[in-house]
Amino acid sequence: GDPMTDLPLALEVDYFRLEKTKYFVPISVKIPGSALAFHSKGAKQATELDFIAEVFDARNRPASTVRDTIPLKVAGDVAGQVVRKSIQYDTGATLTPGRYKLRFVARENGEGKVGTFEASFTVPDLAAGKALQELPMLPEIVGGIDDMSSQVAAAVLKALNEEKTVHITKPEGAELAKLFTNVYRYVTFALANEFALLAEVNGADAHEIIRASNEGYPRGGIPLPGPCGGPCLAKDGYFLVENLTFPDFILTAWKLNEGVPAYMVRRLKQRLDERGESLDGAKVCVLGLGFKAEIDDTRQSPALRIIEMLRSEGANVVVCDPFHETADLESAVEGASAIVLATNHKVYRDLPFLKYIEHADPPPILVDCWGEWDGEKARAANLDLLVFGKGD
Repeated sequence: GDPMTDLPLALEVDYFRLEKTKYFVPISVKIPGSALAFHSKGAKQATELDFIAEVFDARNRPASTVRDTIPLKVAGDVAGQVVRKSIQYDTGATLTPGRYKLRFVARENGEGKVGTFEASFTVPDLAAGKALQELPMLPEIVGGIDDMSSQVAAAVLKALNEEKTVHITKPEGAELAKLFTNVYRYVTFALANEFALLAEVNGADAHEIIRASNEGYPRGGIPLPGPCGGPCLAKDGYFLVENLTFPDFILTAWKLNEGVPAYMVRRLKQRLDERGESLDGAKVCVLGLGFKAEIDDTRQSPALRIIEMLRSEGANVVVCDPFHETADLESAVEGASAIVLATNHKVYRDLPFLKYIEHADPPPILVDCWGEWDGEKARAANLDLLVFGKGD
């Protein structure tokens, strides 16, 4: 049902790795003190809070449940201070990597106010990526609150590898270093995406041009275009420019990157219109959910935005992703008017679905957001292929 907001809640979920496939997920809830109703209990003011946190896996099976009752008692003169602050409640769950849904209920027993919160989150499989392999070798930047804190943190990192480079600076410097590197990558990806749009306008192939420009050229290094997302890159720029009075191009980069999903949906809609078909009511198979290849993490994923925009146009979207419990490839592409490569997982790069659609009439339109699919192979199968960064 609809969330209950008699008792306002702010909730935050994080994760950290305990073992290879086991993660602790801390859940932190804040309730404004002004929402609490204290009553006199002897010389003190008191109230009571009930908490229920339920976590369900991708199959809607219970994965963790927490039930707790917290009594609050404060001196009469302190109660006035509490209402001007927030009450924080911390709990957590131990989970394996995967996609989860959290349902949280808080009840203030003084006046019976109830607040609810529901959200989805992902615990990524860090062991599946490069983090564990790179951690002993990558340089680190440490900014402690004092010299002792910095030295202790540096010693912990050095325990991974005595030869590891650790730079020590102020906390502001360490945080800015992280933001600078993430925003640099994000802006660079945006420039590549603008090159893709320019190539389309000129009837050229940005992927072919960029590969040729990079090969053997020491001042190359242009990334290939494609949807850009994830939990860090899209937001970090705003921490930098929030109070900036000068013009900035980080916002322009954001508009470019965030516009790619909508742009590809518009191209598909136009091509269907040209064929006398409508996106409204059409079955569209979307391949991939993660914000990048070979992971299950969907935080700020462009694939989710593509799905959302397709559904807003009335499309019947069926998703297939090897890292999630979704439809199998054969059933996902059966009867589809379009097949969209939203995340460039390796398993999809060689058009593995061709055997399932060889008798489709009409054949589906292929939408390649990454420039991965072989145009010659698509043409041989009599398939219409739209590629981000390649003009018709």
